[in-house]
Order: sequence, then C-alpha cells, then structure tokens
Amino acid sequence: MWDGFYYTSPINSMTFHGLLKAKSRNAEYWSLFDPFHWRLWVAICVTVILGTVVAGLIAYLERAWDPREDPLEFGAMLYHSVTLLLGGHRRGDDLSGAMATSSGAARLHRLGLLFLALIMTSSFTANLAAFLTNPRRVVSGPGTLDELSAATACVNDWWLSSYVTNFAGGVVWPPDGAYELDDYAGRTQWCVDAVKDDDSEVDVFLTFDAQFVLLEHCDSLVKAPGIEFEPTPVYGITHSYDIMRNVSQAIYRLRSDRPYYDVVNAHYRTYDMCPGAMDTEDSSEQISVRSMESVFLIFFANAAVAIGLALFDARRRRRDAKTEAREAALEAAAARETDAPRNPLRGDSRRLAHMFGNGARLRLSQSRGRGRGAPDAPRRALAPRRSAELALV
Repeated sequence: MWDGFYYTSPINSMTFHGLLKAKSRNAEYWSLFDPFHWRLWVAICVTVILGTVVAGLIAYLERAWDPREDPLEFGAMLYHSVTLLLGGHRRGDDLSGAMATSSGAARLHRLGLLFLALIMTSSFTANLAAFLTNPRRVVSGPGTLDELSAATACVNDWWLSSYVTNFAGGVVWPPDGAYELDDYAGRTQWCVDAVKDDDSEVDVFLTFDAQFVLLEHCDSLVKAPGIEFEPTPVYGITHSYDIMRNVSQAIYRLRSDRPYYDVVNAHYRTYDMCPGAMDTEDSSEQISVRSMESVFLIFFANAAVAIGLALFDARRRRRDAKTEAREAALEAAAARETDAPRNPLRGDSRRLAHMFGNGARLRLSQSRGRGRGAPDAPRRALAPRRSAELALV
C-alpha cells in the first residue's frame, strides 16, 4: 500500500527465457593457426613472395651498374624475408640481394618488412593467447531481444505462439497430432532437438520453464543472457476490498522474506546451476584480411617508394658511369699521345749536329731553304760553292 492505493500482485506470471545451442569446442591439431583467418594466411604468404621480388628488383638495379661477385639467389632472399617477418634475423647474419646492401632503397624495404613483422607477430601472439585460454563451449543463436527479432523461435505448444510472435522473427511448434495433449515433456524435447540440430531453422527455444529444461540439458543448452520477457501476468481480481488488501499484503510479505524463495527452490530448483554456467561463451574472433588492410597498404606503398628510389639511384649511377667512361677515354687518348715514340730524324739542328756531325746541320739548313720556296737560279749558282764546302767538311 502506497499513497492510499492498494496494488494487487500477480497470482501467476509467465516469464519467457531463451535457450540457445552450446557446443563443446574440442582441441584440434591445427588450433595454432586459428588466430588468423585462412585468407589472411594466404595474404601474408603472397606478401612475403612479392616482398622478395621487390628485394630482387632493388638488388638488380643496384648491380646493373655496380656488379658484385655473388649472384642473386631468389631462395636466399626469400629465406631472409621470412626470417625478418618472424623476427629471427640477428645482427651479423649473412644476407643476400637487397638485404645485404646499405643503399637507401634497400634500407627502406627492410623497414617495411620489419613493420609488417611487428604488426603480424604482435597480433598473432595476442590472439593466440585468447584462443588457447577461451572457454570450451561455443554458443550460437540470438543473445538479445534485438537479435531475437530476426531469429526463428520454437515454443512447445501452438497456443504459446501468440505470446511470442511480436518478439521473434518467426515461430514454430511441434506438428499437430504428433503428441498427446498432456505430453508436455515430448513437445519440449521436440523444441530442444530442433535447437540442437545444425540443419534446423530454429535458433532459440522460448519457454517459461527454462530452468527445468536447462538443468536436464546442461551439456547442450545455455540460457540467453538478454532474452527475458513477461507478456502475460495474471492478476486475481475480487469484489471484496478486504480480500484484495489481505492477499496483496500477504504476497508482499512473502516475497520480502528468504523462506519464500527456499520453498520455491524446493519445487522449482531455482538455486541449481549447470556446471560451468558462469563461464562465458567463446567470443574469440579470427583476425581477417579486412582488419589488416591498412598494414598491407603501408607495406606496399613503402615498397613502391623503395623501387622508385632504386630506379632514381640506378639512373644516377648510369649517368655517373657514362661520365667516368668519357673521362677515362680522354685520359687514355692523352696517354697515348704522351707515350708515342718520336722520329729521331726529326728535330732541331743542334740535336742532329750532335748525332751526325756539322754536315748534317748544313744539309738541314739547305733543306729548310728549299722548303721556303727560294728561286731556282740562285740555288743553282750556289751549288758549286756548297759542293766545295761539303768537300772541305
């Protein structure tokens, strides 16, 4: 009684709860790979191979103008790419290809691989711990009233469908005539089997006897935490004011004391609980390719920049190589001119006189005179004198 009004408590109520399918999660041989979706594993393998191709391309562009003795080996570069991805590379390890160079493009590409390794290994390790420590049961079906509105529910009798049709997306019940009118346990088992069947369209079993049903199927059913509604409270109305007041006060006092609930538990097992009922269901989710899109985008963008840097460096090396080749050719030509042997018969008069005597100097002067285009008559007139001079010599 509050504010001079008397409120009659329900004599009977029908509170519906949802029962969902629970399957035991058995350990498998390949549980180690569960943290990543199989598509993500494929994406990682493809990325490692493409990263190795990028490393080989960078090494090829570097060696085109700076050749080395050791050849490019794709297998060795793939090994070092996987090693970097797993975080197993240590300082001093033998590297190959672009992994072994100290150019800007090679260093940038190695940073991309290390970034990819950091994200993948940390994500895998964190999710692996969740998969290894998750509960042993996997629960499927709607967990809230919002999810129930899109699910198919089962009730164990046709007349109950009118109470839940506004809450569920669809309602089914046992076939008419399949069970006797008083075969409540048989109809209940039909809904339980429908929920447990993987090929069935039933997602949840709605019943106001959820506690009894749950205690009998602890290994295969679990109560939905967010599905509970009471569409049909039944009130007892009387024309006697005194009776209505006394009943209301008696129900209020009963439900305010612990002994009332002990009596209810003795008949309805309200205190009982399935083993492991406090464990939450397996909520671990595999990491998908979509959640790692930004990581792959950053890696390939970094690889593209590394290739561009390698191309720019190769072009610069080619230009420098052409310049060095041109300078070397000029130096070689100059060296040939400097080192060429000279004709001993060509030279000045003093050198010829030292080698062959003064007569050679005279003959050299005469040849130079003829080279200047002197007239023939004076030349012939001087011929006897020159012959006499030569005879004296």
